[in-house]
Amino acid sequence: MSNDYQTICHRLHAVSLRSEAPSPSVDPIVGRADLPDHDRRILHCMVLKRIKELEQLEESVLAKQCWEQEKLFRKSLLDEQERNYRKAIRQKRTIEMIEVRNRKQRLARLEQQQIEKIQNEINEKDLRSASLLKNIEIKKGIRECERRSRELKRLEDATVNQEEKVLDRDIWRQSLVETLEERATRAEGLRRKVMDVYRRRLKIDNQLERKMHAHNLKQTHEQERYKLSLLKERILVRENRFQKFKDSKKRIFDQLKNRAKTTAALRDMVKHTIGPSGGSAMVTVSASNTRPGSMQQRCGSSSARSTGSVGMMMDSAVSSQQHRLLDVVRIK
Repeated sequence: MSNDYQTICHRLHAVSLRSEAPSPSVDPIVGRADLPDHDRRILHCMVLKRIKELEQLEESVLAKQCWEQEKLFRKSLLDEQERNYRKAIRQKRTIEMIEVRNRKQRLARLEQQQIEKIQNEINEKDLRSASLLKNIEIKKGIRECERRSRELKRLEDATVNQEEKVLDRDIWRQSLVETLEERATRAEGLRRKVMDVYRRRLKIDNQLERKMHAHNLKQTHEQERYKLSLLKERILVRENRFQKFKDSKKRIFDQLKNRAKTTAALRDMVKHTIGPSGGSAMVTVSASNTRPGSMQQRCGSSSARSTGSVGMMMDSAVSSQQHRLLDVVRIK
């Protein structure tokens, strides 16, 4: 079947090339005189239809190639988008880490400055208190002690507050880092789920498209085989009809030939039986016996009538034979 299909494709390709550059000496359909015009038109229509089907098959192959190229392009585009997305996430993480580190350093500097400032203030207050103690050591002993106790208490409160603030900041930073890490992990998991779902959908779509393409290709091959079988059956039927037509024409020609031979033989026999001697005898008999109702006159008249009827029959047979021969020559 594949060899027949390939041979028919080559013939159709040759027919298409011949149709582009028509020449009566090359076209096998035009060169055959035994095909009628109706059969030629049918064959030309079938050839054109087959050429269109081959063009549709080529277009389907080109469409499949384009689809494969588009599929590869989409896959490369998705891979590039995924790489860009991962790169952006890494860049964002590095930027956030740098910002967190800068914030930590800035807060540490601020804390150190505040501590130094408090220490300087404490030192200044100590110097002032020492000078005051030296100046009014006796008068303000109790007040100085109370003041120092208050100052110490305030310093303790300040240090406690500072430590609480530092602890609050550390806790807030830790919670912020944990929240960011949790969001990043959640986003990564969500992205992986989305990518898995997308890959599954793409895989299912590809499988469905491959199955549909295989089914369509199978149906196309089945239709092509069915059309090829129908074409072969039609060719066989037409060949049988043409053979029967040739046999019937040959039989009619043989019958006409036999009839012509028989009519020629009858004509020769009549010519031999009715010759010049027979004609003179008939004239003498008719001249000697001029009586009406005599036997010789009746025999002569009957022979004359038979001779005339035989001649008319021979002439009609010859003319009909000639007409039939002319019809056979026209048919051929």
